[in-house]
Amino acid sequence: CRAKATSNGINVPVFAGQKSVREAQQWRKIGLIGSGVGVLLVALLGVWIWYAWIGSVPHSIFSVRFPEMAYAGSSRLCGKNQIVFLHGFQLARYDLGSKKPNWTNDVITKEQLDAEVAKQVKEYQSEMEYAIKNGYDRPHIPLQDDIAKEVQQEMERSLHLFVQDQNIWIAKNDKLTRYDWDTGKAGQELALPNSYERPKMDGSELVFTEENAFGQYVITHLNLASGETRTEEIGEPAPSAVLAAAQKSKPVANTRGGAGLPTKPGASDKPLDPAKVAKDAQNLPYAAKVALPATLSNSRHQEQLLKEMKDEDADRAAAGNPDEAGFFGRSFINSQYGHVQWSSKVLERKFVSQKAMKDKPAHSALEGNVTAAKTTEIANEILNDMQRDRGGDSVTEDVSRYQVTIHRPDSKDIPDWVGEVVGSPSVIQQKTVTIITGSKMFVVLDQSNKKLWQADLGYPIGSGSGFDNGDPNGTSIGQGPCVEQGDALYVFDAATLSAFDLATGNVRWRVPSIGIVGLFFDDQGTMYVNSTTADLESIKFSRQIDISKKTDASVLHINCKTGKVLWNVQPGGFVSHVDGKFVFCFASHQAPDLDPDSLTTLPGMLNSEMDLRRLDAKSGKITWDYSEQRAPLSVRFKGNIIELVFRKEVEVLKFLTL
Repeated sequence: CRAKATSNGINVPVFAGQKSVREAQQWRKIGLIGSGVGVLLVALLGVWIWYAWIGSVPHSIFSVRFPEMAYAGSSRLCGKNQIVFLHGFQLARYDLGSKKPNWTNDVITKEQLDAEVAKQVKEYQSEMEYAIKNGYDRPHIPLQDDIAKEVQQEMERSLHLFVQDQNIWIAKNDKLTRYDWDTGKAGQELALPNSYERPKMDGSELVFTEENAFGQYVITHLNLASGETRTEEIGEPAPSAVLAAAQKSKPVANTRGGAGLPTKPGASDKPLDPAKVAKDAQNLPYAAKVALPATLSNSRHQEQLLKEMKDEDADRAAAGNPDEAGFFGRSFINSQYGHVQWSSKVLERKFVSQKAMKDKPAHSALEGNVTAAKTTEIANEILNDMQRDRGGDSVTEDVSRYQVTIHRPDSKDIPDWVGEVVGSPSVIQQKTVTIITGSKMFVVLDQSNKKLWQADLGYPIGSGSGFDNGDPNGTSIGQGPCVEQGDALYVFDAATLSAFDLATGNVRWRVPSIGIVGLFFDDQGTMYVNSTTADLESIKFSRQIDISKKTDASVLHINCKTGKVLWNVQPGGFVSHVDGKFVFCFASHQAPDLDPDSLTTLPGMLNSEMDLRRLDAKSGKITWDYSEQRAPLSVRFKGNIIELVFRKEVEVLKFLTL
């Protein structure tokens, strides 16, 4: 009809049901839907790009800078938007969204600092006058600026911040002072116990532990909310003979941890730590690496001169007689799982020395043409000679027989456990068991001092530090070397992580890894293991130095039940905090305060840095990497918020998370 009407020149009106109209409407609808979908996809892509590159990466939400440098500090987030921090001597409270403080207070005033500096200067002068009067060699007196700096560092590091809700406390020397939340003014003061260790946080309480004159252990609980204290005496008074033996016997000094790159003569006479030396050398810029042999030669020469001036006989006398038996030591563990008193006595003193370095090369690297290409070889030779000069060519293992006594002061009905271990003993208290470690063995007791089982290890048991200062939000290298988790006991030595059945001692699985330092556990039945990429040769020749050999931090994610390694990555640092899906790696380097004009100060040694990374819990991949060319004094984590205290700034970072 339409065609016939058109041929006769008749105009056909447009009506709603006409086919062309319906088709046009349909195409417009398709176009609108397509445009909407396109806009939505572009928006989603934009949001994803923003989240991946900006939102999920840490960014600063609070920052306060200071003109003067501090050497110690800490912070605490309070409520939703409050932060209390101690930066050097300054205590302050801020709103996170504000640049202006609610208040500030100098915990130690400039007048108090100057008075302490003057006191130190006077003491140095008295030493000088005494030496002159009696004809002694004149002691070295530092410059007043150096004395002032040393005093400031010591006073700042003596301050400790504790915050519970709106209760702010500062521990300083022998006093604990409360500061008002609204004004920041000092208020209630309490005398601190003469504690031999820093106080521990236990919920809303500070807990101090000390030993009284009768050999009992006194635990003081201080409630941070009320300011009230209560004390409890643990155990019966010790016999006078026991107290006399414990006072006479001094614990052997901890010699673990060697020195780094020896470019500053006299800074340390300890054997060198090959891993530290290699890391320091590898971080040097190219020019400093080329100059390294000359710098080390100069340093070694000066160390030899200093060594000749020392009284070696006095050093040997101070070391004591290792063959003397009868050494007696006693200690006390105040844990959340109960109190344990233990003592040890040497039954047979025995040490075994083992070679820890390779033989010197038959031909010196200095023979023939000395070229830049031989820089590493020459530096290695000089460093290994310095290692031998410091007595680092061998290590001594304590294989003495020790008698260990475990006493439960909380219960008179539980008999003491008395047994033997080989190697210097240590006691680790866990939730349901107590572990007595030796060198390559350990014994497991239940809470009734009944021996459950014991096990031998292939290598010396590892060392661990637990959480830093008891702060679960702080940085740590993890728990260890013995950790009870569920129905298993996890133990690591120098080369292996082993899972034992807690009840029977049967080995469930073993995972070889060299250099394990700590364990983290999550709520998914898995663990994160901080280890290294070192090989077995690094154990056999533990003092051999090779600055070209790079040993990286390694993180293993392991299924606790099966021992299956889910992933193994080298993220550039150890895991330092785990909180659910948040897995953080943190590494930092604070450059020493060296003279930049010194002949032994290499370029690059004065550079500080920090690197903070988040790992994906499922894959181990780095989701973001945040770095700065400075090192923090304090780092704390609270979910997706990170608190950083630097020498001249307090900063809070935040990142978004799905």
